[in-house]
Amino acid sequence: MNKEALEAITKFEEWSRDDIVLNHVRPEILMIKKELTPPTEKEVCEALSEHYGHEVIFRMNGFHVCMNGENFMVMIDKLKRKPHLLTLLGRFYEGLEDNETD
Repeated sequence: MNKEALEAITKFEEWSRDDIVLNHVRPEILMIKKELTPPTEKEVCEALSEHYGHEVIFRMNGFHVCMNGENFMVMIDKLKRKPHLLTLLGRFYEGLEDNETD
């Protein structure tokens, strides 16, 4: 759904030739685009690193917390009281799925 919404906003920008209208709604369009765009790997790693207090990296099989020279998988059940992190992870993987279907 986010992908279709982003495409619709982009089409609106392309179709709208009226600079006065575009300049008036541009901040809102940029905010909507940001909210609809899935987070990047870097953004997710930074948020998880802040939560865990250790570096987090992404590998093909998921996110890993780096502690004492070892890597541990990020466990979703450990994040159940952190809905913003669960949402961030969900949006990230949703974006990966959308890119695979392109």
